[in-house]
Amino acid sequence: MKIKICGVKNIDDIKAVNAARPDFVGFVFAKSPRQVTAREARLLGANIYPGILKVGVFVYEPTEFIEGLYNDNIIDIAQVYGGQEPVVPTIRASHYDLEADYYLLDSPNPGSGKPGDWSKQKQLNKPVFLAGGINLSNLDEALAKRPYAVDVSSGAETDRKKDPEKIKELVRRVREYE
Repeated sequence: MKIKICGVKNIDDIKAVNAARPDFVGFVFAKSPRQVTAREARLLGANIYPGILKVGVFVYEPTEFIEGLYNDNIIDIAQVYGGQEPVVPTIRASHYDLEADYYLLDSPNPGSGKPGDWSKQKQLNKPVFLAGGINLSNLDEALAKRPYAVDVSSGAETDRKKDPEKIKELVRRVREYE
C-alpha cells in the first residue's frame, strides 16, 4: 500500500516528507490555504528525495497548464478535479467515466478534512487513492479497505502546519500494514 502526503508548501514540509519517505507528495495548485505557484513547486520539488513522486492537484485548470508543469518536470502526476483530459499520468478525482491511470475517492468538499464515500471503491476499475479526512485515528479503517494508496493532508498537520511526527507515524503505519 502507498501513501501521499498532500498540501506541502514550504521547505520544512519537504524536510518532513524526505525524512518519512512517502510514495507521493502533493502540490496544490487550486485555490486553497495550501496553494503553491509553479515557481514554488519547482523550488520545493528540486529538494524532494528521489523516488518520491510529485503530484499536482488541479481544479478545472487548463490542460495546457497541467501539461506544461509535467513537461518541465515540476510534477510527475496530475490529480484532476474536473473534466480535463491531460495527456500525462492522471489521478482522476471526479468524472470517473473519463480516462485515468488512478482514481481518487475524496470528500464531497475536498480539503475539508471530512471523509468521502469510500464504499464506491469497488465500483471503480482502476487503482484507487482514498482521501478525505484521513488521520492517525481513522487510518486503520482506510487501510482495511485495501486501496492502492491513502492521501493525507490535514491529518498530517498540527495547527494547520505539516507535523513531521505525524507524517513519520502515518508513513510508518502504512508500511507496517503491508
